[in-house]
Amino acid sequence: MPEVSMVTIMFYLLCKLQEFHCLVKICFVVGWSKAIALLTVSYQVIKAGLLNPVKSLRSE
Repeated sequence: MPEVSMVTIMFYLLCKLQEFHCLVKICFVVGWSKAIALLTVSYQVIKAGLLNPVKSLRSE
């Protein structure tokens, strides 16, 4: 009888561990996506800030 309950507990814990693993992977992907978005926006802001507005207006 103790073996049956131990198997049930182990099965439950393994399922929870797999859910945690998926959650960590999702958080990791979301974190990298935010970092890439931040770098892209920062690059565009710096690029726009360094441009000469007179040249931009002349070309339009």
